Amino acid sequence: MDEKVSLLYKIEEIKKNGQNPVYKSIAGAVLLNLPRIGELKVSTIAKTAQVSTSSVTRFSQMLGASGFKELAFSLVWERDLQTKNYRSEIVENVSNISHKLPEVEKLFVSKLWTANRSDCKSICNIASVLKQNKVVFLFGTGEYAQLLQIFKNDLMWEDKTIIFSSDLDNQVHYSKNISKNDVAFFVDDAMIGNEFLEILKNVQAKTNKICMLTFNSRIFEPNIYWLNLLAISGKNKVAKLAFVILVLKTIIALMGGEKLNV
Repeated sequence: MDEKVSLLYKIEEIKKNGQNPVYKSIAGAVLLNLPRIGELKVSTIAKTAQVSTSSVTRFSQMLGASGFKELAFSLVWERDLQTKNYRSEIVENVSNISHKLPEVEKLFVSKLWTANRSDCKSICNIASVLKQNKVVFLFGTGEYAQLLQIFKNDLMWEDKTIIFSSDLDNQVHYSKNISKNDVAFFVDDAMIGNEFLEILKNVQAKTNKICMLTFNSRIFEPNIYWLNLLAISGKNKVAKLAFVILVLKTIIALMGGEKLNV
Protein backbone atom coordinates (compact mmCIF):
# COMPACT_ATOMS: atom_id res chain seq x y z
CA MET A 1 0.00 0.00 0.00
CA ASP A 2 1.18 3.55 -0.75
CA GLU A 3 2.66 5.05 2.42
CA LYS A 4 1.78 8.56 1.23
CA VAL A 5 -1.92 7.91 1.68
CA SER A 6 -3.53 8.81 4.99
CA LEU A 7 -3.47 5.87 7.39
CA LEU A 8 -7.11 6.46 8.26
CA TYR A 9 -7.99 6.46 4.57
CA LYS A 10 -6.20 3.13 4.11
CA ILE A 11 -8.23 1.58 6.93
CA GLU A 12 -11.47 2.98 5.54
CA GLU A 13 -10.61 1.49 2.15
CA ILE A 14 -9.89 -1.90 3.71
CA LYS A 15 -13.28 -1.87 5.41
CA LYS A 16 -15.04 -0.80 2.23
CA ASN A 17 -13.20 -2.70 -0.50
CA GLY A 18 -10.87 -5.16 1.22
CA GLN A 19 -10.72 -8.75 -0.01
CA ASN A 20 -9.70 -10.27 3.32
CA PRO A 21 -12.76 -10.69 5.59
CA VAL A 22 -10.62 -10.79 8.73
CA TYR A 23 -8.90 -7.51 7.88
CA LYS A 24 -12.23 -5.95 6.93
CA SER A 25 -13.60 -6.86 10.33
CA ILE A 26 -10.54 -5.46 12.11
CA ALA A 27 -10.73 -2.25 10.08
CA GLY A 28 -14.35 -1.87 11.13
CA ALA A 29 -13.44 -2.38 14.77
CA VAL A 30 -10.67 0.22 14.56
CA LEU A 31 -12.96 2.78 12.96
CA LEU A 32 -15.70 2.06 15.49
CA ASN A 33 -13.29 2.72 18.35
CA LEU A 34 -11.40 5.56 16.69
CA PRO A 35 -12.34 8.28 19.24
CA ARG A 36 -10.56 6.38 22.02
CA ILE A 37 -8.17 4.27 19.96
CA GLY A 38 -5.11 5.45 21.88
CA GLU A 39 -6.49 4.04 25.12
CA LEU A 40 -7.39 0.57 23.85
CA LYS A 41 -5.52 -2.71 24.02
CA VAL A 42 -5.10 -5.11 21.15
CA SER A 43 -7.44 -7.53 22.93
CA THR A 44 -10.27 -4.98 22.81
CA ILE A 45 -10.01 -4.64 19.04
CA ALA A 46 -9.73 -8.40 18.66
CA LYS A 47 -12.85 -8.92 20.75
CA THR A 48 -14.83 -6.30 18.82
CA ALA A 49 -13.76 -7.76 15.48
CA GLN A 50 -14.19 -11.34 16.76
CA VAL A 51 -10.70 -12.31 15.63
CA SER A 52 -7.47 -13.32 17.35
CA THR A 53 -5.00 -10.78 18.72
CA SER A 54 -2.38 -12.14 16.33
CA SER A 55 -4.66 -11.19 13.44
CA VAL A 56 -4.82 -7.63 14.75
CA THR A 57 -1.03 -7.60 14.99
CA ARG A 58 -0.69 -8.80 11.40
CA PHE A 59 -3.20 -6.15 10.31
CA SER A 60 -1.07 -3.48 12.02
CA GLN A 61 2.11 -4.80 10.42
CA MET A 62 0.47 -4.76 7.01
CA LEU A 63 0.00 -1.01 7.54
CA GLY A 64 3.64 -0.52 8.48
CA ALA A 65 3.50 -0.66 12.28
CA SER A 66 5.30 -3.17 14.46
CA GLY A 67 2.08 -3.84 16.34
CA PHE A 68 -1.29 -2.44 17.36
CA LYS A 69 0.16 0.01 19.90
CA GLU A 70 2.14 1.80 17.22
CA LEU A 71 -0.78 1.71 14.82
CA ALA A 72 -3.06 3.27 17.45
CA PHE A 73 -0.60 6.00 18.29
CA SER A 74 -0.09 6.85 14.64
CA LEU A 75 -3.85 7.18 14.24
CA VAL A 76 -3.95 9.50 17.26
CA TRP A 77 -1.19 11.58 15.72
CA GLU A 78 -3.00 11.80 12.40
CA ARG A 79 -6.16 12.89 14.17
CA ASP A 80 -4.26 15.55 16.14
CA LEU A 81 -2.58 16.74 12.98
CA GLN A 82 -5.93 17.24 11.27
CA THR A 83 -7.44 18.89 14.35
CA LYS A 84 -4.62 21.43 14.57
CA ASN A 85 -4.76 22.07 10.81
CA TYR A 86 -1.07 21.46 10.23
CA ARG A 87 -0.09 21.45 6.61
CA SER A 88 2.04 18.39 5.93
CA GLU A 89 4.35 17.58 3.08
CA ILE A 90 6.21 14.34 2.51
CA VAL A 91 9.85 14.75 1.60
CA GLU A 92 11.57 11.93 -0.26
CA ASN A 93 14.67 13.37 -1.85
CA VAL A 94 16.64 16.56 -2.10
CA SER A 95 15.39 17.44 -5.57
CA ASN A 96 11.86 17.68 -4.20
CA ILE A 97 12.63 20.44 -1.75
CA SER A 98 15.98 22.13 -2.53
CA HIS A 99 14.29 24.83 -4.60
CA LYS A 100 11.81 25.77 -1.87
CA LEU A 101 13.90 25.77 1.32
CA PRO A 102 13.52 29.53 1.87
CA GLU A 103 9.73 29.50 2.03
CA VAL A 104 8.90 26.02 3.29
CA GLU A 105 6.92 25.90 6.54
CA LYS A 106 6.80 22.31 7.73
CA LEU A 107 8.34 19.18 6.31
CA PHE A 108 7.09 15.78 7.35
CA VAL A 109 8.05 12.22 6.75
CA SER A 110 5.29 9.78 6.01
CA LYS A 111 5.04 7.79 9.22
CA LEU A 112 5.19 8.21 12.96
CA TRP A 113 5.85 5.24 15.20
CA THR A 114 6.37 6.07 18.87
CA ALA A 115 4.27 5.80 21.99
CA ASN A 116 6.20 8.17 24.22
CA ARG A 117 5.43 11.84 23.75
CA SER A 118 7.41 12.76 26.87
CA ASP A 119 10.61 12.00 24.94
CA CYS A 120 9.81 14.66 22.40
CA LYS A 121 8.65 17.06 25.10
CA SER A 122 12.18 16.90 26.49
CA ILE A 123 13.56 17.90 23.11
CA CYS A 124 11.16 20.82 22.93
CA ASN A 125 11.97 22.03 26.43
CA ILE A 126 15.62 22.24 25.50
CA ALA A 127 14.94 23.73 22.10
CA SER A 128 12.66 26.44 23.44
CA VAL A 129 15.47 28.07 25.40
CA LEU A 130 17.98 28.12 22.55
CA LYS A 131 18.44 31.52 20.93
CA GLN A 132 17.88 30.33 17.40
CA ASN A 133 16.78 32.34 14.42
CA LYS A 134 14.44 30.97 11.80
CA VAL A 135 15.47 27.42 11.00
CA VAL A 136 15.86 24.22 13.01
CA PHE A 137 17.53 21.28 11.26
CA LEU A 138 16.58 17.93 12.77
CA PHE A 139 18.76 14.90 12.04
CA GLY A 140 17.39 11.59 13.27
CA THR A 141 14.34 9.39 13.38
CA GLY A 142 10.98 10.50 12.01
CA GLU A 143 8.97 10.04 15.17
CA TYR A 144 10.68 12.87 17.06
CA ALA A 145 10.42 15.27 14.15
CA GLN A 146 6.70 14.62 13.96
CA LEU A 147 6.22 15.10 17.67
CA LEU A 148 8.09 18.38 17.57
CA GLN A 149 5.35 19.59 15.26
CA ILE A 150 2.65 18.52 17.71
CA PHE A 151 4.22 20.48 20.55
CA LYS A 152 5.56 23.47 18.61
CA ASN A 153 2.54 25.73 19.16
CA ASP A 154 2.63 25.17 22.92
CA LEU A 155 6.28 26.23 22.97
CA MET A 156 5.97 29.29 20.74
CA TRP A 157 7.66 27.77 17.71
CA GLU A 158 5.09 29.16 15.29
CA ASP A 159 7.66 31.27 13.44
CA LYS A 160 10.23 28.50 13.15
CA THR A 161 10.91 26.20 10.26
CA ILE A 162 11.68 22.58 11.13
CA ILE A 163 13.51 20.87 8.29
CA PHE A 164 13.68 17.11 8.48
CA SER A 165 14.03 14.03 6.36
CA SER A 166 14.94 10.46 7.23
CA ASP A 167 16.76 10.10 3.91
CA LEU A 168 20.53 10.08 4.44
CA ASP A 169 21.31 12.01 1.25
CA ASN A 170 18.97 14.75 2.44
CA GLN A 171 20.74 14.95 5.77
CA VAL A 172 24.11 15.41 4.08
CA HIS A 173 22.57 18.09 1.86
CA TYR A 174 21.04 19.90 4.84
CA SER A 175 24.28 19.75 6.81
CA LYS A 176 26.02 21.65 4.01
CA ASN A 177 23.32 24.33 3.87
CA ILE A 178 22.92 25.12 7.55
CA SER A 179 23.85 28.65 8.68
CA LYS A 180 25.53 30.02 11.80
CA ASN A 181 22.15 31.15 13.17
CA ASP A 182 20.44 27.78 12.72
CA VAL A 183 20.05 25.05 15.31
CA ALA A 184 21.00 21.43 14.63
CA PHE A 185 19.49 18.53 16.56
CA PHE A 186 20.96 15.04 16.34
CA VAL A 187 18.55 12.43 17.71
CA ASP A 188 19.21 8.73 18.30
CA ASP A 189 19.72 6.99 14.95
CA ALA A 190 21.37 10.08 13.47
CA MET A 191 24.41 9.39 15.66
CA ILE A 192 25.47 6.11 14.08
CA GLY A 193 27.82 5.25 11.24
CA ASN A 194 30.37 6.98 9.04
CA GLU A 195 27.75 9.23 7.48
CA PHE A 196 27.21 10.81 10.88
CA LEU A 197 30.88 11.85 10.93
CA GLU A 198 30.46 13.65 7.61
CA ILE A 199 27.21 15.33 8.62
CA LEU A 200 28.54 16.41 12.00
CA LYS A 201 31.70 17.81 10.43
CA ASN A 202 29.62 19.84 7.96
CA VAL A 203 27.38 21.19 10.69
CA GLN A 204 30.23 22.08 13.05
CA ALA A 205 31.83 24.13 10.29
CA LYS A 206 28.70 26.30 10.11
CA THR A 207 27.15 26.59 13.59
CA ASN A 208 27.90 25.95 17.26
CA LYS A 209 24.21 25.54 18.07
CA ILE A 210 24.28 21.75 18.18
CA CYS A 211 22.21 19.61 20.53
CA MET A 212 22.84 15.87 20.90
CA LEU A 213 19.97 13.84 22.33
CA THR A 214 19.71 10.10 22.84
CA PHE A 215 17.11 7.93 24.51
CA ASN A 216 19.02 4.72 25.08
CA SER A 217 22.37 3.27 26.09
CA ARG A 218 23.87 3.61 22.61
CA ILE A 219 25.33 6.87 23.88
CA PHE A 220 28.07 4.74 25.43
CA GLU A 221 29.26 3.29 22.16
CA PRO A 222 32.77 4.82 21.99
CA ASN A 223 32.43 6.77 18.75
CA ILE A 224 29.08 8.24 19.78
CA TYR A 225 30.24 9.09 23.28
CA TRP A 226 33.32 11.03 22.18
CA LEU A 227 31.60 12.73 19.30
CA ASN A 228 28.95 13.97 21.70
CA LEU A 229 31.70 15.51 23.82
CA LEU A 230 33.23 17.03 20.71
CA ALA A 231 29.99 18.44 19.37
CA ILE A 232 29.01 20.25 22.55
CA SER A 233 32.46 21.56 23.39
CA GLY A 234 31.58 24.96 21.91
CA LYS A 235 29.58 27.83 23.35
CA ASN A 236 26.22 26.08 23.67
CA LYS A 237 25.74 25.79 27.44
CA VAL A 238 22.22 24.42 27.02
CA ALA A 239 23.47 21.53 24.91
CA LYS A 240 26.23 20.84 27.43
CA LEU A 241 23.73 20.71 30.27
CA ALA A 242 21.39 18.49 28.25
CA PHE A 243 24.21 16.09 27.51
CA VAL A 244 25.30 15.86 31.16
CA ILE A 245 21.72 15.18 32.25
CA LEU A 246 21.31 12.49 29.58
CA VAL A 247 24.56 10.79 30.59
CA LEU A 248 23.53 10.74 34.26
CA LYS A 249 20.09 9.37 33.42
CA THR A 250 21.61 6.74 31.18
CA ILE A 251 24.02 5.64 33.93
CA ILE A 252 21.18 5.41 36.44
CA ALA A 253 19.04 3.46 33.99
CA LEU A 254 21.84 1.05 33.16
CA MET A 255 22.71 0.47 36.82
CA GLY A 256 19.09 -0.12 37.73
CA GLY A 257 18.21 -2.10 34.63
CA GLU A 258 15.40 0.32 33.87
CA LYS A 259 14.11 1.62 30.58
CA LEU A 260 15.49 5.08 29.98
CA ASN A 261 13.07 7.93 29.45
CA VAL A 262 14.48 11.41 29.15
